[in-house]
Amino acid sequence: MCATRDVRPDQRSLGAQPGQTLQGPSEFRQQTLLQNVLNWAAVIREIVRLLDTERREDALMLFNERSHAETSMWIWRGELRPFPKTLLSAMHIQTGEALTKNHIFKRCENHSCSTWFKVGTGAHTKRKLYCTDRCRVAANRQSKEEGQ
Repeated sequence: MCATRDVRPDQRSLGAQPGQTLQGPSEFRQQTLLQNVLNWAAVIREIVRLLDTERREDALMLFNERSHAETSMWIWRGELRPFPKTLLSAMHIQTGEALTKNHIFKRCENHSCSTWFKVGTGAHTKRKLYCTDRCRVAANRQSKEEGQ
């Protein structure tokens, strides 16, 4: 029979609500955490779709309905900043910051790279095509080889 434990605040990212109990081995909790991360990834995709169709208010509403990040708060460089306690919380914070600060992300145009990078105010110029000089050089070499 599996042991039952009380839920502590840091276990909410595992899918439990305050006052609930988690049962079972750590594999069950890990699967639940993975499922929560995958579910949040689906929410992010939906937020991006809404933003792409210029439905910003709907994207913000979806974020507010689905985000439950657990954080600590720190003052860093004169600003109050959230500090995530879990990977899932970090994903929530990054999504929220991207929405509130109007960050735009581009995917590196090097076909062998899957990196996304921030462009716009306080980041790279919107004209930037590659995440690094290394990717730019690799893409140029690849296009020259394909042209021969």
